[in-house]
Amino acid sequence: MSRLHRQASFSVNPLHPLGVHHPSFPSPLPGQLAQPLAKLKVVVPPHPALAESLEEVGVELLTFYGFPASQHKSLRTTNAIERLQEEFRRRVKTQPSLPSEKAALLVFFGLFASGQVKMRRTEG
Repeated sequence: MSRLHRQASFSVNPLHPLGVHHPSFPSPLPGQLAQPLAKLKVVVPPHPALAESLEEVGVELLTFYGFPASQHKSLRTTNAIERLQEEFRRRVKTQPSLPSEKAALLVFFGLFASGQVKMRRTEG
């Protein structure tokens, strides 16, 4: 049993290539994996530790490709949201606490007004 299976709870799915499936994510279909796996074969040979980790995790690492292609762009946008949260935490950290909800909103929207945080509309 791999480290991943020991540390996480998975249900058995006979249709999944590894026999496991996290209930929140769709299993990628074999045809959807051809391109990502081809890219991994190019990267893996010079890095044996990476190859071992990828073999251990297997297809579960590629659940992104189980979603419809129309949603891929939206799924990748979480980095911008995380960056916004990180910037907000950094700003608030310098103050012991914000006295009111209005003060929190001023800090939050001040980041937008100053151009330090830029957001784009997500599609999908």
